[in-house]
Amino acid sequence: MTVASILNGEDRQMPWKNPEDRRAYCRNRYATDVDFRQASLARGATRYQNQKERIAANSRRRNRRLKIETIQHYGGHCACCGETIIEFLAIDHESGHGNQHRKETGCNGGVIFFRWLKSHHWPAGFRVLCHNCNMAIGSWGFCPHQNHKEKDNGSK
Repeated sequence: MTVASILNGEDRQMPWKNPEDRRAYCRNRYATDVDFRQASLARGATRYQNQKERIAANSRRRNRRLKIETIQHYGGHCACCGETIIEFLAIDHESGHGNQHRKETGCNGGVIFFRWLKSHHWPAGFRVLCHNCNMAIGSWGFCPHQNHKEKDNGSK
């Protein structure tokens, strides 16, 4: 045996050089070596947990970007009171037929609805409202902001 052959690894049996041999070696070791099996299961569980957190973080980041893009496309602020804080804003059906639209499209709101809007090339008939204005219009048929604006315009 020469020094060159030792440095090239020719003195060792390396099953990982051939993928089929590597798989057979790992299967055999997994079946016969309890410590190896437990370590392998622990590594898999840790890897799963790490990926789960990373995937969830990427998903939250992607969903937030989509919400911002949607809100910006439809004006970027509440059409009623002018609120601009993104966490307070939502998309509203101008016609007021949101429930019917949700049943027809299967979009229950949130990110699924934002994806639907984007995939349909930002259709007309939607506006940005803050959650307060949206709830007031949905519950009472008008927003108190509009009522106050009308009173202010009438008194001038």
